[in-house]
Amino acid sequence: MLDLPQTAVVAGGHAEWERCAAARPDKGTSGGFAVLFSACQDNQAASDTAAFSGVVSTGAATFCFIKALERRGLKLSYEQLLVEMNYSCKEELVKLYKARGEEGEPQEVTMSASCQFDLDAPFAL
Repeated sequence: MLDLPQTAVVAGGHAEWERCAAARPDKGTSGGFAVLFSACQDNQAASDTAAFSGVVSTGAATFCFIKALERRGLKLSYEQLLVEMNYSCKEELVKLYKARGEEGEPQEVTMSASCQFDLDAPFAL
């Protein structure tokens, strides 16, 4: 399990680093830089579903990552990518809830990292 110490979330239309809550055990990256996009926050649940693509079972984060790159192209900052992924996820979940006649709180895409960095830095694979 990848448990990175820093988390960025979307608030007010832009991404920001969350204040570190309780100290968690540092699992470390052996000095490497790691970034993880997840479909939801730790207190939420995400699952694979065909509802996003309409065809095959796809993870919410994967679907929103692809959708963000299709909309905005490859020249994005980490902040722009996170904001776009969050927007895509909420947009798709609202449609899904409406189609099912359900109400629900859309998941919030988050980005975790081994260390805080400038969110305006260009996204790179």
